[in-house]
Amino acid sequence: MRRILYATDGSLSATAAGEFLAGLPHSHDVHVHIVTALDPDYDEDEGEGEGGTDGYEGNAVLTEAQATLQEFPGHVTTARVWAASTSEVVQAILDDAAYVGADLIVVGSQGRSNIARFFLGSVSEALARHASCPVLVVRRPVAPLREILIGVDGSREARWAAEHATSVLPLPILCTARLVRVVPNPPLSVAMTDTVITGSYAIAAQEFVEQELPEAHRYIESLAEEIRRRSGANLEAPRIETLVRSGDPATELIQAADEHSAGLIIVGSRGLSGIERFLLGSVSERVLRHAHCSVLIVRGTPDA
Repeated sequence: MRRILYATDGSLSATAAGEFLAGLPHSHDVHVHIVTALDPDYDEDEGEGEGGTDGYEGNAVLTEAQATLQEFPGHVTTARVWAASTSEVVQAILDDAAYVGADLIVVGSQGRSNIARFFLGSVSEALARHASCPVLVVRRPVAPLREILIGVDGSREARWAAEHATSVLPLPILCTARLVRVVPNPPLSVAMTDTVITGSYAIAAQEFVEQELPEAHRYIESLAEEIRRRSGANLEAPRIETLVRSGDPATELIQAADEHSAGLIIVGSRGLSGIERFLLGSVSERVLRHAHCSVLIVRGTPDA
């Protein structure tokens, strides 16, 4: 059974996350666990009636989230967690995800702060950074999912994300999955020798990229063919297309998503520990922050 934790604070962005889930072709073998956060200082007894706003509104948020899922074919449960700060919200969601054995965490990209100071903007980034399972961050507006972009950079994490994207999310029939390989410009130190010869880093960088492009095409076409072969005769599998670009990986992924009207970008992410978790700037986190569409971050590899 696929288990999905859907975290909501009742904001428009969080509601959009529920709409995104509702628009996917789920089977009956899916359990969606809806979670909202409450301030631990509120009175539990008063919270159930008109005298307490946190508990009353928390129940309303859960009820609205259930309604957003519409005629969901699977199993739906709800829970309230207690948190008085953003970091506590994140930890409570992670703990609940571990408790239910979540295969995926779904959250909106922005939120409001009147329920347990639930700042979804920072919560979504922290979840994407710390969660051991994939994290889907949904952006408004939500439209039928017709095209997704999957960033592949040659790493094991990116390959895992590409090969198992359809197992993380049930994609709609006739959806196109476009594998995107971006050849990055070399750092200045790599092109220094050529710079001396050509007198221009730009020329040296262009020569470097041109040398890398053929291998990038071979790699991505091989990966696409492997995914098509695994899909076999499955008529509901997405159509696999490829795209190779050069430049800054995060910028190019976001621009390609805009050009192809993609509703989702999927990227792999290395599992970080210690201080690394607090250093922003990775491709996945930059895409998460700046993309105009929803982003699915697939964490690690099967043996990570």
